[in-house]
Amino acid sequence: MDRTIHANDGILIAYSNPGAELTYLMVFAVDVQGDVHWYYPAYEEPGQNPAAPAIRTHAMGVELAEEIRHPLPVGPLRMVALFSRRPLHVEEVEHMISEAWRLHGESVTALETIPLPIDGGEQLSRLLEVVP
Repeated sequence: MDRTIHANDGILIAYSNPGAELTYLMVFAVDVQGDVHWYYPAYEEPGQNPAAPAIRTHAMGVELAEEIRHPLPVGPLRMVALFSRRPLHVEEVEHMISEAWRLHGESVTALETIPLPIDGGEQLSRLLEVVP
């Protein structure tokens, strides 16, 4: 599988949630500089602090109907999907990412998981390479 994306590519997100206990989803990326790019929920203005949206349970291949595009710097990019039992908020997660970033030597490749208090949730992480 190709794990390369272009800096100006849009991303369409789909999820599968076969169980009933994980009812919220957040999707974000951490770039080579440690900056966080939010895909789900939308986080367009500082201070909004949106919560993780509720998602369908017992569902497979659910597409979130909007293609999202961020200006991404060239280099490694860590994509993370976070399924949780409660609605986490963007600022709460960004604080934890910042702490994990420092603990992992400010390396996006070493940042395989983010220690979040997800109350028994799941975290999926993929390392991608952003090219011009």
